[in-house]
Amino acid sequence: MRSHHTTVSHFTEDEILSLIWTLENIAEPVEISQKHRPLSIDPGDDHLLELAINGNADIIVTTNLRHIHEPALKYKLQTIDARTLLIKIGTGGSYGDTAEATYN
Repeated sequence: MRSHHTTVSHFTEDEILSLIWTLENIAEPVEISQKHRPLSIDPGDDHLLELAINGNADIIVTTNLRHIHEPALKYKLQTIDARTLLIKIGTGGSYGDTAEATYN
């Protein structure tokens, strides 16, 4: 609900809340059983990396590839920016068949 995100998304507040509700309903809780800190050059990103590691994720979707990419590689996690992922989904592709705007 950050103003810079809502402005560029062109979604209404109700549409955003609906999307958040939908994601919450399909999300799976992840227990952080192992801490791996420090991971990133930005300590504020460590929680995302720990979530991906403990949740056995294949890929991290983020607008912060600069800080996330290198530590993600150490755990064999792919990274992709959200815009590229949405374009791939919209064209019938998948995240695994492109490298142009992804890392790894």
